[in-house]
Amino acid sequence: MEKKLQNIINEKIFGLANDFESGSSTIARRGLEIFLEALTFFNQDDKDGADKLKDKIIKTKPSMSALRNIINDAYNLYLKNQNTDIIRKQIQQKIQIATEDSLNKAVKHINCNAHKNLATCSFSSTVIKLFQKLQSTNYNFNVYAIESPFEDRDYSHHVIEKCFEQGIQADRIMIENLNIENIDCCIIGADSVISGRGIVNGTPSLNVAGMLRELDIPLLVIAESFKNDIDVNIEEGFDFVPMEFISDIFSDSSLRSE
Repeated sequence: MEKKLQNIINEKIFGLANDFESGSSTIARRGLEIFLEALTFFNQDDKDGADKLKDKIIKTKPSMSALRNIINDAYNLYLKNQNTDIIRKQIQQKIQIATEDSLNKAVKHINCNAHKNLATCSFSSTVIKLFQKLQSTNYNFNVYAIESPFEDRDYSHHVIEKCFEQGIQADRIMIENLNIENIDCCIIGADSVISGRGIVNGTPSLNVAGMLRELDIPLLVIAESFKNDIDVNIEEGFDFVPMEFISDIFSDSSLRSE
């Protein structure tokens, strides 16, 4: 790859590493586009260069299994001599189907249990899509963004902003103000799902999960199968939430809490 093009790709990878607002699904899509853009400049027999690029992108977000799994899928298709258009189409379709199926399961659960007051913490683009889907069915619900501070950010403000962009009213709530009277359930996304053990998600997911268990408020998780993993590195700003804190996981796979 030419030096100039290499610098452009490196800048985009740096930007991905320093994206602290996007959810893991969005990060995975961005990482895929960077990988595919770079592949167009590789010789088809430069497997070593593609492998190093793959690892470099994955290492930008060690706690996000979605990025790892999606980039690995793209790399494996590349090894089968698929062109970038086919790789993009296949993986985007996989992501879309997985997300839609997971959302449909979550919507059905919320409807069946008549949950009206929905809390969330950290930030998940998939959870925002859930709110959009509920809104499109004229379901009557309220959104409460639980305070989610980390360093100089509070991700509850990001949730509220993204809800506002979709015409959805969302209010901020402090963790200590959570109670069974004002919250029916809390629903969050996941950066990784460790089968049978729990999930990794942005702080303060573990504190919130503990509070919810004391209050007997269900914690629900939307996690597409491309977030599944056998292990993961938990970076600063991420929490591991054991399965016993989770009431249900909505996925396109058979993954459920036991």
